[in-house]
Amino acid sequence: MTSRTVNLRAAYGKNVLHDVMLKKYQMSIPKAGPSLPRAPPSRDRAPAGGWSPGPVCIIGAGSAGLATAIYIHDACVQAGVTPPTIDIYEATERSGGRVYTYQFTDTANPATHNYYDIGAMRIPDIMTMNSTLKMIDYLKDNKGQDIIRQPYTYSDPEKREPLMYYYRDYQPSDIDKELSQLDGVIQPFIFQLESAASTEAWDQKFQTMCQTYDKYSTRAYLQLGNIYGTTTPIKYGSEISMQSTGLFDQAWMETVCDYADFQAASAGKWYRLEDSQTKNGMQAITNAMENYLKSMNINVKYKSPVTSLVYNQTDIAVSVVGGQAQNYESVINTTTMGCLGRMDIAGLQLDDDVLTGVRALSYDRATKVAIKFNSDWWTPLLNKQASRNPKIPGPDNNPPAVSFLGGVSSTDLPISNVVYPSWQDEGSTILMISYAWAQDATRMTSLIPDYAGQTQINNQDPVAVLCMRYLAQLWQQIPGAPTLDELQNKYYQSHHAWAWANDPNTAGAFALFGPGQFSYLYPLMQQPHCRGDGSNKVGFYFAGEATSAHHAWISGAFDSAYTTVWQWAGIQDPPAPGQMNAVQRAMFELPFGEGPKKHVAEMDESLLNWAIWASEQREKGEKGK
Repeated sequence: MTSRTVNLRAAYGKNVLHDVMLKKYQMSIPKAGPSLPRAPPSRDRAPAGGWSPGPVCIIGAGSAGLATAIYIHDACVQAGVTPPTIDIYEATERSGGRVYTYQFTDTANPATHNYYDIGAMRIPDIMTMNSTLKMIDYLKDNKGQDIIRQPYTYSDPEKREPLMYYYRDYQPSDIDKELSQLDGVIQPFIFQLESAASTEAWDQKFQTMCQTYDKYSTRAYLQLGNIYGTTTPIKYGSEISMQSTGLFDQAWMETVCDYADFQAASAGKWYRLEDSQTKNGMQAITNAMENYLKSMNINVKYKSPVTSLVYNQTDIAVSVVGGQAQNYESVINTTTMGCLGRMDIAGLQLDDDVLTGVRALSYDRATKVAIKFNSDWWTPLLNKQASRNPKIPGPDNNPPAVSFLGGVSSTDLPISNVVYPSWQDEGSTILMISYAWAQDATRMTSLIPDYAGQTQINNQDPVAVLCMRYLAQLWQQIPGAPTLDELQNKYYQSHHAWAWANDPNTAGAFALFGPGQFSYLYPLMQQPHCRGDGSNKVGFYFAGEATSAHHAWISGAFDSAYTTVWQWAGIQDPPAPGQMNAVQRAMFELPFGEGPKKHVAEMDESLLNWAIWASEQREKGEKGK
């Protein structure tokens, strides 16, 4: 079990940013020392005049976009200064972005929980999720919003879910054997990282490990062997323990951080969200955020896709479909790089390496298929099964007394993962019959149609037929399990499927950094752009989960919004070196991020000030480097 005391993602992000800022300092300052000073050189052309921010444009009304608006508005109010005008442009008809709860539309068979979460669906109670948990509490307790934490069952303690690999029934012990091989490689590596991160802020060993091994894919690293306690290379088939094929192609450091997160979460609580009417799942959080903003007269401009951005030295012109260009002092992009790349951003005059990053950042694929059955037929069948957890045996190998609830069946069949609901409804119940990512999702995507405008959705849809066929095969080991014919003709009521790679407003599910991408792109995304020589307050900023060390989680969206707003506030009213201005201090004191008087974990005030300084150096003859 990995330690919960070291946030590896945050340490990794700060280490990478520190390394780039140190090199920039040494390149730009004659006789620069070997270490990075606490504060950058004085910004001799920093804007003066106190707090007088111009209008702010936020592109995207997902988690990051809504959080950005809340942080700006509430920090200004807390500081006793006037908030700027805030416009939020959203290309679609809804807020939430990749937090998306789909409501089944068949009125003849309503379920108590008549939805499934297409996007984010669960939150582990671990330190890397603090900004999400704090946002929930802030909205509910401080702003009176309708949002409720409910328990989420990540896995059945009795391990009764059927498993199948290589067309063979698998036991939990078989999966444990596969995982133990990865444990033997990852745990020693994590131990070395945590030891380094716990000693000094920028321990040389930690830096060397990050920079060296971020260049490897997971597959390449595992085939090396003899590193940090590893004695033999890992076999190719161990990829099944990742629950989806293709993740061994991601950067080794990505795998290490994912592993640390899920190991930390394995012994703790998990949550799901809903509102008091059980009409929404995880989208309850973004609905609550938007409702709060509406009460502050900050409204989302729907059906307003941004088409071009032009930097004019004193402002940035933002054009949307069917509208006149509007000028803003600050523009904060929170949409995905795929969507940003489709805008005409030539006028932003971004550096070549930034443009390369927008184009090159990898995004994972993810698909989900949900079927509404007329009952939760799986629960009574699994309640009859004996425990398969040797640590929690049933009495005399009899079925445990605890009813089955939640959990996942994993398999290398095309459906990948079957996610059982963390509730028990009478009558109609929705089962997430397939959840896939990486290569498995690419293949499932080819079967998923665009359901918009379809009036006939039935049990003959190819993706539904395929999923039910393999669900029947997975369950054939369980006595009394339904056949394909029974699933189709006795239990089936409706279904829905979604592929994030097919969504033109996301162009992918979440950031998935390839070898070397994080250390190259992360520092670029932490720097404001369009800063000119730093004499005014104009700026273009990157936010969103892809720009955070905690990418692929809602917390990454919130963390990126926090650091971006903190930099934005510092540019509006530059504080004395090593100090915070009133709005920055208000952010620090509000219960955002890690909580009152705690920044988000990946944030370092000194490094973000250096990032502002570095962005202005590019305009002094170093642009493009």
